[in-house]
Formats: sequence, C-alpha cells, structure tokens
Amino acid sequence: MGTTLNSIYLKSDSEPLNLNEEIVKIPPGFILSDENKNIAAHNGFSLRKGCILKKNEFEFKVDSDRDFEIFNEIFLRNSYSFFGTLKGEFIVFDVGFNIGAAAIYFSLYNNVSKVYGFEPFPETLELGRQNLLLNPKIKEKVRIFEFGLSDKNKKKKILYDKERKPDISTFHENKKNFNKNVINPERLSKCKKISIKLKKASNVIFNILKKQSHKKVLLKIDCEGAEYEILPDLYQNKVLEKVDAVILEWHHNDGGQELKNILLKSGFKTIIHDDLNKMTGFIYAKKIL
Repeated sequence: MGTTLNSIYLKSDSEPLNLNEEIVKIPPGFILSDENKNIAAHNGFSLRKGCILKKNEFEFKVDSDRDFEIFNEIFLRNSYSFFGTLKGEFIVFDVGFNIGAAAIYFSLYNNVSKVYGFEPFPETLELGRQNLLLNPKIKEKVRIFEFGLSDKNKKKKILYDKERKPDISTFHENKKNFNKNVINPERLSKCKKISIKLKKASNVIFNILKKQSHKKVLLKIDCEGAEYEILPDLYQNKVLEKVDAVILEWHHNDGGQELKNILLKSGFKTIIHDDLNKMTGFIYAKKIL
C-alpha cells in the first residue's frame, strides 16, 4: 500500500494540533540553493521563508542543503518505497530519527500505527520536532526518544556540525574520529563537541515490543556506521527475530556484507542490496509476510 504527497491528509481521523508559535515566526536563517529550489519546484513544492518546503498541507523545514538531500532521498527519490510492498499493520523503529523525514514518511501510511524515533543530537532532534509540529495530522503517530541506540549504555562527546546533521556519527571506526572526515575543515572552528546519551538497543526495543506484540515490525536504521554495533546487539539478544522487515543504510565498512549475513541468520528470506557507492548503500530485507 503506497502513498504520495499529492494524497497527504485526504484521509485522517486526527484532530489538528495548534502549531507552536515559535515555529511559525522563526526567521529563515538559511535559503535553499538555486539548484535545490529547482528540484523542489519541479516536484510541485513551493517555499515558505526560503527554507520550508510546502505541498498541499505538507510542510518540511530544512536548515541546510544537506538537509534537503535527505528530504530529496526519502520523499522525491522514494528510497523507502520498499515499505509499500509490505502487508499488515506495522510499528516502525526509526533508528537515526535525524530531522524527522523518515518518521514522517512512514507516518503517512495508513497501515503504520506508531513510529518510535531515536536521536541523540539535540539540535538535530529539535529540527525534527519542528517538522512534526508542522504536520499536525500525523504528529501523534510519532514518539521521539532523546537518545541514540548502540550495543551498550554509554555517554560520548561528539564533534557536531549543524550543517552536516545527516552525516554526524556516534560510531568511531578503527578509533578514528569519523566526524572529522565528513566535516569540511574550514568549518571545524564553527563546530562544537557535545555530550550525547546512547542506550543498549536490544533492551530499549524489547521493552517497547512487549506492549506491541500484535503488530508487525519495521526496523529502519540510518546512523552513519553505528549499525555495526546495533544490529549484532539485536541479533545476539534475540530481538531481531521479532522484526518482520528492515530498511538499513550501511556505511564505511565491508559493503554491508556483515549486516546481510546477520539478517540471513535471523530468518530474513528476501534481501535486496542496493549499493549507492563504495562507501554506502541500502539493504532491504523482509521475512515472508
């Protein structure tokens, strides 16, 4: 069962939510590039305040052109359309909530009853919260947790660049600071180290599933390398066996083969491996639904 932005809000039983006045009055602070303006216009979007994309009643705010790339990937290029092939009523675990694009996308499906989003970076999460408030008819479907997921409970200090929100990682591969590699060296002086909280993925998801045992489960993971901590933890603690479908973006490692092997061992029968380049790609996996 699919959905399109042209059909947003045609069927909804939700009561409208009064928008937070701070959001409505926010000065833009960022103007979308001409190239991305053209992409938006070509797909039927107008711009409000230079950075809020609008189509019908749907609105989505971006703070950088990199944010727009995430919006483009999910809503315009339909990178998550695999979900539309699945049948049944689902809850969704959105690991890497970021600015809310995926959570909002899944919430538009009538067969999604709840989305649980996990995001450890406060400024990133705040933009995601604003995007939910801009879309009141689906806001109540989404619950945000202000922490990330990992293989254990821990706290970290992470180098953060608000212009590269989709690329900031909690995962340090081979003891290297990955974030220094994705942040433009010219911007390092404008970045800051922030403290974040991570929780053991298997404990968090298991505790939620205890209350949602009658629903099918989609696990979406896009967390810039931390998938190599999260998926093994879910597998080793027998939580992955409770998941019916997975949409996962792999990063910076072995082409996703380790993750694919874990999914195969967990009973996933249909796996599509879509490499975007040598450093990242998508894995779409499902059991027989």
